[in-house]
Amino acid sequence: MLTRELVEHFGGPVSIVVGTRDAHLRPAFTRVFGIVGAVGSPSITLFAPEVMSGRMLADLRDNGQVAVQVTSWATFTSYQLKGTVTGIVPAGADAESVIAHVRDQVVAITSGIVSERFAVGWSKYVTTPAVAVTFEARDAFLQTPGPRAGARISG
Repeated sequence: MLTRELVEHFGGPVSIVVGTRDAHLRPAFTRVFGIVGAVGSPSITLFAPEVMSGRMLADLRDNGQVAVQVTSWATFTSYQLKGTVTGIVPAGADAESVIAHVRDQVVAITSGIVSERFAVGWSKYVTTPAVAVTFEARDAFLQTPGPRAGARISG
């Protein structure tokens, strides 16, 4: 079940990466640009640009297993979520709003903590059309370096 802390974390500014694997256990990495969920629910939806998602989607259709890393650009707090995909559909206007919100937050913060050039590059990612990938989280872990790194989050 998602905690209030996790759901608020999803609002950004965050870096979101998805790990998948194929039938031969070859890993793949995909950057996604939006994540939403509701407090008390195990269901999470990712918004992934179609142009970057071919391998991820093939892996998810093959075995349904997903691991997601969500890291705050503001605090560097990081969480890992693991689960099983329950749906893959074209994303709609709601996804575009989430993607734009996260992108705008990341651009604003990274221009100050990384560089203006990095922020401009981030703003140029092609993020639409997007696909909505929904999964049921079975595990959540704190991944921020420190004494609690790897601790299971309970909701």
